[in-house]
Amino acid sequence: NFVAMQRHFKKKGDQRMTDYRIKKLDEIKFSWEVGPRNAGLTVKHDDQWLETLSQYSDFKKKYKREPKQKRNSDEYKLGKWRNDQAVYRKQGILSQDRIELLEAEGIIWDLDEHDFNQKIQRLLKYKEEFGNFYVPLSYTIDGVSLGQFVYSVKKRGTKPENKEKLERIGMMGVILRTEAQTTGNKRSHITTEWRQNFEELKKLKENGVNINEINQDNKEYPKIGNWIFNQQKRYRHSKLSDEQESLLEQLGLRLSREDTKEARWNIFYELLCDYKKQYGDCRVSKSFDKELNIWVGLQRRGYKRNTLIQERIDKLNEIQFEWTVDTTTKKKNAL
Repeated sequence: NFVAMQRHFKKKGDQRMTDYRIKKLDEIKFSWEVGPRNAGLTVKHDDQWLETLSQYSDFKKKYKREPKQKRNSDEYKLGKWRNDQAVYRKQGILSQDRIELLEAEGIIWDLDEHDFNQKIQRLLKYKEEFGNFYVPLSYTIDGVSLGQFVYSVKKRGTKPENKEKLERIGMMGVILRTEAQTTGNKRSHITTEWRQNFEELKKLKENGVNINEINQDNKEYPKIGNWIFNQQKRYRHSKLSDEQESLLEQLGLRLSREDTKEARWNIFYELLCDYKKQYGDCRVSKSFDKELNIWVGLQRRGYKRNTLIQERIDKLNEIQFEWTVDTTTKKKNAL
C-alpha cells in the first residue's frame, strides 16, 4: 500500500509527495516504476490501474456513491472497472496493495449486501413512523422503491441470510427463492388496487371506526363495504393469498365463521347467488358444498317455522329461491 501510494503521488504531482520525501526515497534507491506483475500485468497496466483509481476516487468524492455499470451512461466503464476489482478480489487474484488502495477509497466490495442493509434501515424508519411493515407497493423513500422491495422478498423470495435479517427485525411473510419457485396460485400478486383498499380500511380503523360493522349495505362507506364483503367471500373459497389473509387478520377484520351473524348470512347469500347464476337453481347438494347445503336447508326450515325475518325472505325471493323441493329429485350437480 505504502509503495504503490508513493508511486501514485509522484506520478500525479500530488502535494503530499514533497521534495523531501522524494529525496529520502531516492537515497534508498526506491523504484519509481514497477516491474512485471502477475497475470500478465505490466508497468503500463499498473499505470492505467492507478489512473482509473484516481478517477474512481474523484467520482466517489463528487457523488458519494459507487459508480454503476449501467449501459449507455457516462459511468459505465468506471462501474465495470469497480465491479471487476470486486470479482478479482473474490477470485483471489487482486494484489494486496490494490485491495488496500481501494479500501482507502472506501470501496464497498459487496454492493448487493450493502444495498440490502440500507433497505433494512429504511424499513426500520418506516416502522418507526407507521408502526408496521405494510409498505404500499408505490411507496418510495430516498429514491428507493421500498414497496417494490417488500413485495419482492415476499413473492420472489430472497437468500437465507437476508430472510434471517428481515425476520430479526420482526418482518414476517418473507420467503426463500426456492420457495417462490414452487409456490402455487395461492400466493397471488397483491394489486395496487387491493393495497389501496387495504390502506383505506386501515385508516378507518386508526380513526376509531369499527371495521367489523362495515358491510356491503353500509351507506357511509359503500365502496369499502363491498370490498370487505368480497374479501370474506374469497376467504370462504380459499382464494385469498397467504399475505392478504395475514394482513387482514392482523388488522382485526373478521374473516372466518366467527364473523357476526349478519355478515355470515350475507356471505352465504352471495355464494348462493353465484351458484344460481351458474346452475340455474338453488338446490345445492352436500357433495357440491356441504356448508352451503346446510345453510340453504336452514333458510327453508326458518321459513317453514316463521322464524326467518322478512328482509331475508325478500332477498331470497329476488333470486327465485325454492322454499320447498322434491327431495327425491336427483341433484344434477352431485359429484
